Formats: sequence, structure tokens, C-alpha cells
Amino acid sequence: MIHILDPGISDSTFPILDVVPAEDFPRASHAFSLRVASWSMYPTILKGDRLIMDPPDQVQPGDIVVFPFMDTLVCHRVIGIENDIVHTQGDSVDTQDRPVRMQEVLGKVATILRGPRRFAPASAPRPSHAVLAQKKMDVFWIRLREQLTTWTLTVLAFLKRRTPVRMLAVFVLTRYVRFYLGVRVPVQSVQAYRFMPLPKVAHGGILVGPLPTDFHATSDMLIQARLGCHRLGTFHPASNTMHVRRAAAGLGLEEYFHSLNQMMQLPQPVDSR
Repeated sequence: MIHILDPGISDSTFPILDVVPAEDFPRASHAFSLRVASWSMYPTILKGDRLIMDPPDQVQPGDIVVFPFMDTLVCHRVIGIENDIVHTQGDSVDTQDRPVRMQEVLGKVATILRGPRRFAPASAPRPSHAVLAQKKMDVFWIRLREQLTTWTLTVLAFLKRRTPVRMLAVFVLTRYVRFYLGVRVPVQSVQAYRFMPLPKVAHGGILVGPLPTDFHATSDMLIQARLGCHRLGTFHPASNTMHVRRAAAGLGLEEYFHSLNQMMQLPQPVDSR
């Protein structure tokens, strides 16, 4: 199954759900704080705030919870609970999120860190006029960037049908995309992914060369493709689930993922010396 992802802004780090799988997140939440990347919980939580989590015990309406959606985490307020279904919505968002099951909730926001200050969500101070102005400007640029991205993707989709452009894009993927293999390893009391770069052979595209000597194929493997600091897609071999960013869709990345998967299933040569 392939899910085409809308473009997002990436950084040089792996997303948290790539490093710590969702099922282990509640036990790992004490080891790190989460930085907020949007204004959807304004005015309670501001973009740039850091959050400290509590386990998702006894979730009630009014709590601010964290749950996975696609390849990221969402932090929104609980507005209702029906049996095992949790309804959430951002404080500054007009529409509800898709319902989530109670077992999908990864944690509750216990503390908000804003610079040197820390406080509970219920006692969050009212943002200043300067923060409100910053929010409006930031939202304006985000919407402008989304519109420009939409236009760019439309042009790219048109150009990808032209043979010279497609050949150039495939060349870039072949020459510069790097693949990383994530293998689950125990880290203290949780399981996390340890990523290692996969070497490329010098011919025939992006295919894996000799695997690390300590490699063992497991159902928890995750393959990730990156172009510089930008993540183009991920592939989970066990479930045959692939996520590819729209800009890279249809340029051969999907075939490369499957080639990598097939090669990693082959028995590795044994040195008889």
C-alpha cells in the first residue's frame, strides 16, 4: 500500500515516530520533550513551546493529548469521549480531527515549557499582542507557502510527463538519494530504531551493497530514503506499506524500495576464509 504524503518541511533529524515506534511512545515519553510546530492549540500552547508528557491514564474531556496521524504527532484537546472513541480538536481550529481510539492516545500534556517558564496547561498565561502579531504573520506565510507548493506540484506533475525532465529527476534520485535502514534495538526500557546508512553500488541505480555484518532481517525493519535533509519516503517491509512524498512519486522510488526489500531477503554470502 502506498500513501502519497503532502509536502512538509523537514529537518536533519528523523521523525520521532521513526525513532520510537508508537506502541513504545508512552514508556519513552519521559526521555524527551516535544516541540510544538504549529499554532493549532493557540492560545493555550504556542508554536515553539516544548511539552512534557504524562501517560495516557484516565483521559477526560478537556485534557490535551498526543496521538499519531500519518507520520507525525498531533497535540489537540479532547472534546468528547464515546465508549472507546476519543474526539479531539485544536483550540484554534474550526474542524474536528478524525476520531481516534483510546489505545491510540500516546500521552497527556502535563507541562508546557516556554523559555525559562513552565506551567500546567490550565494555567497557561494569555499571549501578548506581540505573540498574536507573530502568529498572524506566521500563518500568512504558511498559507502562502502552501499555495506556492500546490502550484509547484502542479507544474512538476506536468513536467514529469516529459521524458527529458523525468530522466533528469531519475538521475538525481539515482545519484544523490541515500537510503537508511532502521532496525529495532532496546534502549533502556523501550524499543527504538537504530538507523544505519545503506551503501550504494556503483551501477544500476540505488541498490544496497553488502549489509552490515551484524544485520539480521526482522519484521521491525524500516527503510527510509532521504535527499539531503529532506525525507522522500519510508517503506516498512513487513506490512509492505510505503509512504512517498508527492514530489517524488512516480519517479522510480517505489521500485527502488522494492528492490532493496528483495535484496535484503537474499541470504548473505559467507566468508569461507
